[in-house]
Amino acid sequence: MHRDYSLADDIHIRTFDNRVEVISPGSLPAHITPENILEERFSRNGVIVRLINKFPNPPNKDVGEGLNSAFLAMRDMKLKPPIIQQGNNSVKVVLKHEPLATPEELILNYLQTNDSIKNSVAREICFIGSEIK
Repeated sequence: MHRDYSLADDIHIRTFDNRVEVISPGSLPAHITPENILEERFSRNGVIVRLINKFPNPPNKDVGEGLNSAFLAMRDMKLKPPIIQQGNNSVKVVLKHEPLATPEELILNYLQTNDSIKNSVAREICFIGSEIK
């Protein structure tokens, strides 16, 4: 949906023991960068996005939700966030199978620069929604 169709290349998905890499031909569109890709929106192929959105149970609900969904899914699985790299003529997204720090490590890191921590802050930095965990 998002690739640059003016380039005669395919999207490559590479699976390794510790990661999955998705390499899409073409650079990021318009003003989008790896740093702002989760906050900014731009549809390179708007007609395709709108047509696919009309299917029952479409894979896309809105422009820009794909990577946001990937970042949330990785966080929910307590894995490190995806890495987005802009190459000369491609964009690579790396999904590593590396766990986040343990809650204990995250809390100890927080306490290195803070005198105390509240339960709500601990849950937030550890991505734990339940008050009793």
